[in-house]
Amino acid sequence: MRHLAEGADRPCSCAISVKIVHLKQAGTHPVESPGWHQKNRAWLLSAVEPGLSRPDLSVQYCKEMQQQMGTPSLEYRHQDGMNYTRVWDDIIVGSCLQTARDVDWLVEKEGVSTIVCLQEESDLKYWGLDGAVIKDRCASRGDVKHLHLPIRDFDPKSLRQRLPKIVAEFSRQHEQAGGTIYIHCTAGLGRAPAAAIAYTYWCRGWKLKDAVAHLVDLRPCGPKVFAIRQATTDILYCNSQQEVQISVQAPHETRLVQVAGLDVGWGCTLTMEFDPITQRYVTRRLLSPGRFQFKFVMDGKWKCSTDYPADHDGPNRNNYIEVPLDGHSASAVSRLLSEDGIMTLEETWRMAAAMKKL
Repeated sequence: MRHLAEGADRPCSCAISVKIVHLKQAGTHPVESPGWHQKNRAWLLSAVEPGLSRPDLSVQYCKEMQQQMGTPSLEYRHQDGMNYTRVWDDIIVGSCLQTARDVDWLVEKEGVSTIVCLQEESDLKYWGLDGAVIKDRCASRGDVKHLHLPIRDFDPKSLRQRLPKIVAEFSRQHEQAGGTIYIHCTAGLGRAPAAAIAYTYWCRGWKLKDAVAHLVDLRPCGPKVFAIRQATTDILYCNSQQEVQISVQAPHETRLVQVAGLDVGWGCTLTMEFDPITQRYVTRRLLSPGRFQFKFVMDGKWKCSTDYPADHDGPNRNNYIEVPLDGHSASAVSRLLSEDGIMTLEETWRMAAAMKKL
């Protein structure tokens, strides 16, 4: 992790902070959970009390981050400012920029020519940040490009769905601009390292396992590696979609039945329609092959159904549905989803072609 000596000439918000020592103490194994349900994610906005200081916001954020990543030793102190690590010669992974001077620092001290922001607007709002300030400084300088390519925080489903197009877009920009690319989310411990790993895996010929080990050794963090594997198979083998029906019975007095997860992620819900013939609530979706977790929401209460298989993602128990592949594709997907899965030479060619088209 990048550190500056006390009294070094740097912007006050650029906390390449000597205080953030917890990252050096963190475990070096990535988290590979396929999903989690977000019924408690309201903390991001509604649970923030007016007048909370930045240290209080950091404590609140860290609790959620540690729980969802399964990495209790990771810590993010927003009040210390920006922190980052050069994980490859031309790739830096770090935390969010907080002031326009952070842009100047990255360009002038680290040779950054592209900044990739993976935060959602709700992330910025939580920390009281104005994303326009960063974008405007990039535009006014003219020597650095800012890309806002949001992924939902702590949501492997969003990561899986968004990564292919995001990596394709920033790889084109980086190849054109040269220099160093700075990839950040909020803490630089989940979404950003996952994006950097996917980039080196899909575009630079690194084996996934080697890319993960390399990055995590330099910057201990918790990227959702399984989501990268799933995104890989989506690109290579999941071109066809199938209609899938999800249904559930609900108590007679229930007024609203929804489902979360599936292809929309845990931050969204789909309202289900009542079928008077079957006396069940129903929704239909076009899904690519793969496993999709979901959970029913009945009048605001999250529930699993005994009608579908379920598995555990950390403390959460979710239903899931499997959308099958044909025999040849199923074998390839199974290989790529395994811990030691490696793309064949033909798959690397197809991946390179896909990155140019996305």
